[in-house]
This record gives sequence, C-alpha cells and structure tokens, in this order.
Amino acid sequence: MNKKKAILYIIILFELIVVFNIRKSIDAQRKTAKTEYLPPNANVLKQTPNESAQKEIEIFLNPPVEFDYLSKDEIYDLRKKYVEQHKDLVQGDYKPLDAVFGRIVDGKPWWGLRGQFCYGNGDRSIDGLSEESRFIANPFHLLYFIEGKAYREESCFPVYPRPYKLIWSINEPKAVAKYNLTKFYKDKDAVGHFRFNESFVFERMNAIDFGYNFIFIDPSLSKGVKPTPDSRVLKEVCYLRGFIHLGGSCGYPGGCNNGSPHQPELYFQISDVPAKIYCKLWKKRPESKKDEADFIFVVELD
Repeated sequence: MNKKKAILYIIILFELIVVFNIRKSIDAQRKTAKTEYLPPNANVLKQTPNESAQKEIEIFLNPPVEFDYLSKDEIYDLRKKYVEQHKDLVQGDYKPLDAVFGRIVDGKPWWGLRGQFCYGNGDRSIDGLSEESRFIANPFHLLYFIEGKAYREESCFPVYPRPYKLIWSINEPKAVAKYNLTKFYKDKDAVGHFRFNESFVFERMNAIDFGYNFIFIDPSLSKGVKPTPDSRVLKEVCYLRGFIHLGGSCGYPGGCNNGSPHQPELYFQISDVPAKIYCKLWKKRPESKKDEADFIFVVELD
C-alpha cells in the first residue's frame, strides 16, 4: 500500500468515526427527548357524578391581565383565586404545580399580547396585557387553542383565537370549548396578516397542572382537522410538555417569563369551518389510542 492510499484510508476511517459519534449523540438526544416525566403532586379534578338534574355548567372565561414585574407568589395567589371560582370541580386543596409554574422568576416582565402579535421581540415585546395570562387565568380550559406563530405588524391590534364559551359536564369527565374562528380570520385580514398554510396547537399547561400528560386527537370524531408535516397527534398518543420559565425569546433586556417548549408533533391545521377537535387526555400513557380517555376535551370552531 502506497503512502497516498494509506492517508486516504485514514481520512475515510476518521470521517466514519465522526459520523458514528454524531449519530450516537443524536440517538442519545432523541432518547432523552422521549423521556416521559410525570410530575408528582398534580392537582386532581373531581370525577364523581352529581346527583342533581343539572348535567353541565358554563365556566366563566376570565380576560387577560397584567403580570409584568409580579413575584411568583403573587402569580400563584392569582392562579388560586381563578381556581376558587369553581373550587367544587377540584379535589382537595389546589396548589399550582411546580413542574409547570415553579420556574417563574420574580420581578420579571412577560410577553405582552400587543408585543407578541404586533411588535415582535425587542423593547416593545412586553406591551399589552400578559400573553400567558390567557391560560393562567382560565385553569379549567385544559387545552387552549392558539395559533402556531405570531406576527409583526406595528399598525395593528392583537389578533389571536378567542374562546367565547366553556361548557363543563357534571356527570362525565368532559368539557367543550367554543371559538369564533371566522372572526379571527376576519381580524387577521383587517390587519394584513398572511393566512396561507396556518398551523395551530394547544397550550397545555392547564392539562398538565391537573395531571393529564398524554393526548390523542381522534380524527374519526373530529371534523375539519388535518396534521402538519411534522405532526403525530392525529396518528398516535403524544406526551404533553408545558411550563413557564424565564427565556430570551422576547428580546427584552433580562428576558421575560414565557411558556415553553416547542412541540411540533402537536401541531395541526384547520381545513374548514365549522370544525371540531376531539381530544382524548390521559394521566398515564395508555396501551392504545383506542383506550377510554381519563378526560375528553372538545374544541368547536365556528
């Protein structure tokens, strides 16, 4: 073997070793990402049948509020007050789940609704009422329908899907949330937001706070819903992640409290209105997506 061939073989061997190590690292990362941590001490919703004739109640939907520069304890107190509005639906004493809310940092700003949907990241990202307050202020809205991305358009008003009704079943673990998606589309057109190939996802911190860690959108019981290219939630049971932490995505000096993480497997598209998204929730991973759900959460879009 001449010297040139020997050098070539050494280079090829080196490249193979590098590729092997990269692949090994990626496999390890994927394995870590698939780790399904079930937070202890999750809150519990009451599942006992009500003997009265009443079959359902309407849950009051609280408007967004301002969280900027509050302490974590103040956010916890607000959350408890929102749960107290329907404390009869909760088993035992409620405490915000640290796995979801424990990384809130005292005295920091939060992404604002006007900031997120008008100005984007930067010095004005915290403008308006706090974006995450939509979810924190409505603890029984287990899955909150949101658009998968925000926009920058300075001459605008905050445009996002807004629920107008939440119906809670008394005698079964089920709730139905209603959104006026048609008005949302009209509002987007009014401010010049591009509507091609939109994607949506659920903010799931409320589901996790009450112990629901897995989801499957049943396509056979849904209508007008289709998966995005990276989506799996209409095909298989998916693990839910969701928490508040201090992040730099807002671009504001020192960072902002905001929700994470990004889970592309949970995204979907709406092909037509009216639409219905039939979600099955479980506390522990079921053996099959056909298993009876621990809770049914339906989102209707008109």
